[in-house]
Amino acid sequence: MVETFEWTGAGALISTAALILSILSFGFTWTLDRKGHRREDRIEKSSAYLQLEVHSSEAFRYAAIHSEAMRPYESTEEPSPPPKRNGQAAETTRQYYYQCLNLFEVCTNFRRNEVIHKEVFASWVSWFHEVLDQWLFRELWVSEMRDNYTQDVRNIFDLGIRIYALSDDAEYRIEQFYDAVSHAIGGCEIVENWRTDLGQAPQWPPSAYGKLVMAAYDKDC
Repeated sequence: MVETFEWTGAGALISTAALILSILSFGFTWTLDRKGHRREDRIEKSSAYLQLEVHSSEAFRYAAIHSEAMRPYESTEEPSPPPKRNGQAAETTRQYYYQCLNLFEVCTNFRRNEVIHKEVFASWVSWFHEVLDQWLFRELWVSEMRDNYTQDVRNIFDLGIRIYALSDDAEYRIEQFYDAVSHAIGGCEIVENWRTDLGQAPQWPPSAYGKLVMAAYDKDC
């Protein structure tokens, strides 16, 4: 009986040790797997945002190439005499708006799905407003563009159109627009306070600025 008890105790100890090792092995493998998935997720998000930046550069290039044709449509209010709405210049401007809206839709979707950080999205809102500020865009958004975009994009520019209808004050409009965008995407204090937190660029004397740059350079090195 004693030998049987001792053998059973030894077997139980071995079985317990094997179970512990199995759990530790599983935990180690699971941890590595999670780290691998997180790394893959970061790479995928970085790649997706990089593509967004590449396409935004293409939109900027398009605007630069066609700047002369687009200039009559870039003002906040329609100029007098009004430019043609059905000519080649107007069509060129319309195509630029579609490029912008497609990018805004992707950017907003990325924010919803946390592909990009809140700070990055907030930096795009300035471009949203730049387009909204153009009289032809506001006209086209209501008449033909709105139906082509997601609810988030509709909310953003519907609110923007409403803000422009309620006030002529440029500073008030942009402040209200940032606030509206922050609520349109579910509430985001970073977007809401972006212009407040940004503040004014510091004004240093040339000598002080030079010392600051050199101090940062020496620190980095």
